[in-house]
Amino acid sequence: MLKIDSKKTYTTKDNQSWQTYQSDVDENSFFVSPVATLTNLESGNYNFSLVEYAGDNAGGFCTFETGLSVPESDLAQIKTMLATAHPQLTPVPQIMTGRFDIKAIFSYISADGLLNQEIATSPSPFELNRALFLVNLDASALKLFKGYFGGDDSVGVFTIRYEFYVAGRLPLISVESTFNASVAYSYEKKVIKV
Repeated sequence: MLKIDSKKTYTTKDNQSWQTYQSDVDENSFFVSPVATLTNLESGNYNFSLVEYAGDNAGGFCTFETGLSVPESDLAQIKTMLATAHPQLTPVPQIMTGRFDIKAIFSYISADGLLNQEIATSPSPFELNRALFLVNLDASALKLFKGYFGGDDSVGVFTIRYEFYVAGRLPLISVESTFNASVAYSYEKKVIKV
């Protein structure tokens, strides 16, 4: 479980901010909140395909795979920052992933707001929570995808969002309560007389 009150944010040299949480079981374990990214094949290329059907206004489809990750270089920097912040420990940063009730959501909307879609899938509960998307595209959506993935991010907004639950522990809370016993006794006397 995560110690919810141990949340810290670290910024790496590339100006990326990462949130960490300490484990409540092992004080040396720290979980890093990951980001959703396109996954790479062994060749180093993204696992991404955009297919256009032959013919005028025929459309096509797009397939791609996503996963949760923290770049190795950032993990190394986070480990150094954790060691500086906790000199008495031997910090081991780990990527926080989901195990149950995981959902990956891909959505897009064109700049003019006329084209939009949201697709949800259940990613793998293992490793980096990989999710595979298949998006059917009409001619207008195909043009939007070709523009966006061709490098023109002004054509619209594309997002990948993961939702999952992580067990966490809140700090102990103590509550002190006081009351006026004479008021309660006075009320009880009135009720008994009736």
